Amino acid sequence: MTAIDAINRLLEADETRIPQILLVDDEESVRTVLTRILESNQMQVSSASAADQAVRLIDHEDFDVIVVDLVLPGGKDGIQVMRHAKERNPETEVIIITGHASLPTAAEACRQCAADYLMKPFDDTMMFVSSVRRALSRRRMMRVIRTYSEQLKETNLKLEVQMEKYRTLMDLAYLSSNRLSQMTEKILREMRSVLTDAMREDLEMLLGDSRDLKELVTRIREESGESAPTDAPTDAPTDAPTDGAA
Repeated sequence: MTAIDAINRLLEADETRIPQILLVDDEESVRTVLTRILESNQMQVSSASAADQAVRLIDHEDFDVIVVDLVLPGGKDGIQVMRHAKERNPETEVIIITGHASLPTAAEACRQCAADYLMKPFDDTMMFVSSVRRALSRRRMMRVIRTYSEQLKETNLKLEVQMEKYRTLMDLAYLSSNRLSQMTEKILREMRSVLTDAMREDLEMLLGDSRDLKELVTRIREESGESAPTDAPTDAPTDAPTDGAA
């Protein structure tokens, strides 16, 4: 399965999956109103009234988005609850809500990668819903990136295995090629030696010894009436007068 196939499957599953939301606020009226709003937008909501209760739920369930009040009973505030959720699953998105907004707490929420920082009470409930939807989209994108990264790692591992097999085959081919080259060179040397010996024997048979060749030429000349050349010079004629000369 390719990375694209895995992502397509994930997106198809998300289309039918109901988002899981954890709502943490010590005011029951706030929990009731926000739960009704989220459920009317096809989201499943769990709620907690204190930080320790929220931590137990986070340890046992996987939430897509956590909406948590900044000030909570139970020994921890909303920032600490968010930090605990991120340590357990970095892909979990957290929205901080508070009736006591301040620049330092907003800055800390940003440092802890909060998806949003909203002030209560909500004059526009659609703004709250939009914030949750953005957090869900971000969570979905994080899951896509993780899935794509895992598929790439798996593909790279398969490629490394194939490359190792290829390198092994190349090494074997190189060794075989060297051995074949050495064998070919040896055969060629032997062939050259055999051919050289054979050519020498044929040439000797064709020409024979040089003395035999000279004897053959001499015999042919004698049979044709030619006189064989001699090495001694002939006597030169003289101009001396004969006895009958005057």
